[in-house]
Amino acid sequence: MSFNNGRIVRTVVSGCGAQIGGGVLELMGEGPQSIEYSTISYNHASTAGGGVDLIFVGPSVITHSTINNNFVNPAGSSGLGGGGIEVISAGLKLDFSTITNNNSLKAGGGISFADLDAANAATIYRSTITSNSSYTTPGNGLYAAAGQPIVTASIVADNFNIYGGSDLFGHFALVYSLVQNPGNATLVGPGWISGVDAHLGPLAVNGGFTRTRLPFAASLAVDGFPGCLQNPPADQRGVAACVNGKMDMGAVERQSPEVIIFRDGFDSG
Repeated sequence: MSFNNGRIVRTVVSGCGAQIGGGVLELMGEGPQSIEYSTISYNHASTAGGGVDLIFVGPSVITHSTINNNFVNPAGSSGLGGGGIEVISAGLKLDFSTITNNNSLKAGGGISFADLDAANAATIYRSTITSNSSYTTPGNGLYAAAGQPIVTASIVADNFNIYGGSDLFGHFALVYSLVQNPGNATLVGPGWISGVDAHLGPLAVNGGFTRTRLPFAASLAVDGFPGCLQNPPADQRGVAACVNGKMDMGAVERQSPEVIIFRDGFDSG
């Protein structure tokens, strides 16, 4: 499925495959592309981007979405992998989203970035990138072959390969984010935490249109961002993104008490 200047909203796409790139979605062209309140799951590709492949596009946005259980096998190809997402000569803004349980037989089980520069920046805000895997390459959560993605108030944890591996590879600007195992990645920025478990629950219906991974109450991600940004939007589930004057790291803001029975989860994929 290929889109040019496309917008995908409240959609579930699952069980698709591609011989080249983008198991389900290959977004190409110069105009804006967006995926909103959607689930991309159980798709595969033979070259790049098991779930989504962004190639030579303008400022693409993925927001309030879940990308899970996608797979790419780029053996013998020039693709860098990207079990969930591969980004090639493109810009990406990832907000309030969950990237989990994706796999690449090359690099970047969660997201693989290539050719990032001033014109093709990558920003990750209030997102959870966890339990993704690659085969032998480090950077099982986020792999940045070039450039410096900016990661703010996010969780990158428990990503792995058969040798243990690390959550990150490359250069990153971290702002009050939790990275369990940064490996040899180069990190700059204030307030980031490493060497600790994020203590996340399983991918589940926690309210909203998509499944999420809610942090346990004891997680250091809870209230991990000092203060609230001006006019913060709702979290991935659609509930307040700032509670008690602080924000949680990751895609969902844990409420107190955390009661979800009356939240709309019927459209979760």
